[in-house]
Amino acid sequence: MSSQGNNMPQSAGKSRVNDLAISATVLVAFAIALVVFVLAPIHLTRLMLGNVTENRFWLGLTEGGIKMLFLFLYVWGISKWKEIHRVYQYHGAEHKVINAFEAGEEMTVENIQKHTTVHVRCGTSFLLVVILVSIVVFSALPWEGTWQRFAYKLPLLPVVAAIAYEVIKFAGSRKNSTLMRLILTPGLLLQRVTTQEPTDEMVEVALVSFQSVRQAEEEAETSSEQQVETT
Repeated sequence: MSSQGNNMPQSAGKSRVNDLAISATVLVAFAIALVVFVLAPIHLTRLMLGNVTENRFWLGLTEGGIKMLFLFLYVWGISKWKEIHRVYQYHGAEHKVINAFEAGEEMTVENIQKHTTVHVRCGTSFLLVVILVSIVVFSALPWEGTWQRFAYKLPLLPVVAAIAYEVIKFAGSRKNSTLMRLILTPGLLLQRVTTQEPTDEMVEVALVSFQSVRQAEEEAETSSEQQVETT
């Protein structure tokens, strides 16, 4: 009993340390993302075009292009790590399962492997749509300086993300639309990097995960319907 009592404070202390480490990691990652994908593109655009043009559209277009370049270099660079390549394979397995389900096919590994690893509602496409939307939205903002533009943009980031989400959602229901395909093309191309062909075992894992989620959704719907009936 005494040894168990002594271990409890140690476990609680380790848990707090882990929580602090995770929180610190998230904050550092967020700060790095702001520097690389927000501050750096603004500064580089000013260096490249500051003495050439003050047209907000061209400045915003250049800034967006730099963001896309940074994003591509990032996902391509980490893909060279063996562990991340394996993650990308599981990412591809997830997409194959969803594509097979949406096609109405029997959910077997053989059928699932016939499908592409690309999907229009992927988070990769979302990130690039965010950049495209930001070019349009932020083109209305003044270019008074790096920090001033950063201050203007920061409160609008949730707005840009919300618009991008609606675009991705709409595109999912309009897969045959030429306009939607044009908008999503950069994201679909980038998925050639962020998704890789999975093994059969990886597809099996993705399929079990998918079935678990479906079962949880069905149980939640049944529970909700029973509550409505009882009331």
